[in-house]
Amino acid sequence: MTRKPVDNADSNGKLVIMFTQSYQWEDSFSLSTACDQSTIVNESPTISGINAHLQCTTTSTTSGSYTAISIAEYCTDFSTLVDSNSGRISTVENITTGSTFCVAFQGTAWIGLQSSNCGSSGRKQRKTKPNPGSSGTTTQRITALATTGATCYSAGAGPDGLINTPPVATIISPIEVSINALADITVPVIDAIMTIPGSFYILYCRWARQTATLDECGDVCQGAPGSVLGAKSCTLAFNSTGKVIEQSYAVTIMVEDFYGQGTYIHHLLSFPFNVQFML
Repeated sequence: MTRKPVDNADSNGKLVIMFTQSYQWEDSFSLSTACDQSTIVNESPTISGINAHLQCTTTSTTSGSYTAISIAEYCTDFSTLVDSNSGRISTVENITTGSTFCVAFQGTAWIGLQSSNCGSSGRKQRKTKPNPGSSGTTTQRITALATTGATCYSAGAGPDGLINTPPVATIISPIEVSINALADITVPVIDAIMTIPGSFYILYCRWARQTATLDECGDVCQGAPGSVLGAKSCTLAFNSTGKVIEQSYAVTIMVEDFYGQGTYIHHLLSFPFNVQFML
């Protein structure tokens, strides 16, 4: 989910903010997630695995008049080969200047993940499957995801007076990596405000984390064990040694905005941008 101001102006204490949601579904999951060329051309029907909304997870007093947005989106592409499709939708809302709030899609029916971590809302189950070459079975640990982390927004201006434009990342999920190898995966990140001549903005990446005040990663904190993240390059080094083919791992990274000029470094946004993808 990304968000950005439609223009760099405050109108009567309100900012016009565009929220853009992107989701990926298993095409055969249900009739409501089915997509073909006709669905794309006609922009109908919209797709959604469940009837749900992008809900505010902070108190209503700080939500800046945000109202919950449906996750139903327009199908943008599909693949019959991998039984998958993707959708996107943008919605404009008038948000009170200076408000700070978090939103999240908290649903069910997530894909099974290989993870040793699971939050209080997650569900773990044991699954046995034949062990090739033997008469016994092996036990595979599956995490059934029940919630993802929140992404937050601070509707205000930076030290230079420009309205905050949170960083965004463009990455295709899932990413396939070779087994028993070291894969370097660079997450392309950018902030629109960095394209303005003379701007002094810096982006850093870090692992998402859970704290007493904010849960950034739900049930997928440290979901890719053994990985190393480069803060400045936003490159993930994933070691697949010892992993099993067709296992899935979730990665949750936060991209933070800083304003820097000379020796002056200012943490621009109170809340970073949440990036999630699968390996």
